[in-house]
Amino acid sequence: MKKNIYYFVMGVFALLGTVSCSKSESEESAKYQNLPQEVKSIISDKILRKLEASGMVIHTGTTPPNIEGTFNITPFELAFTDVPDNQYVVGYQITGYTYRFYDQQGVKIKTDYQNLDFLSNDKAIGKGTIISGSENKFTAYMAFEGEDNSISASYKQLAVISGEITAQGIKNFRYAFYLLEKNDPLNTLMPVGGTRIWFDSDNMSERE
Repeated sequence: MKKNIYYFVMGVFALLGTVSCSKSESEESAKYQNLPQEVKSIISDKILRKLEASGMVIHTGTTPPNIEGTFNITPFELAFTDVPDNQYVVGYQITGYTYRFYDQQGVKIKTDYQNLDFLSNDKAIGKGTIISGSENKFTAYMAFEGEDNSISASYKQLAVISGEITAQGIKNFRYAFYLLEKNDPLNTLMPVGGTRIWFDSDNMSERE
């Protein structure tokens, strides 16, 4: 009899856990419904959940502010990583980037970016970007392909940027990237599914 009661109680707890998880995921999915439809073709709810759980900020809404301008994101500090690496640890800083957002048409905008380190070749021009948000807060979503010729590798990656636009620049700039797939013969790149989140550690990315 005691054994039957034990199994019954454990079953109730398991059921409650399932209901709780389902409710939580359902609430999150409902939240992500308040995004421009174009976002769905770039990033899934599953990856958005992972990014938020890791500390990324997602501003929902379909009336984002105008974010056109050129901004310097420096110093750039690592806030989160799930990839073991002796160099890229939380608190590690890099020189930073310049981002230019332009030709905004509703929730669509073009993006240029370039690493401020003159030795780096990490840059992109005219990337199509979708933005969500409302009032002064926004989140931008990009999917792109890249190559690292030094190690004969190629990859597909998602990038998400969030912040609050002000007259001075972008406040609380945060940047997350997620590796979708890779062709990496030397296995030098991070694993597929790896995530890193960076932020501007002085909390203001100034306009040029």
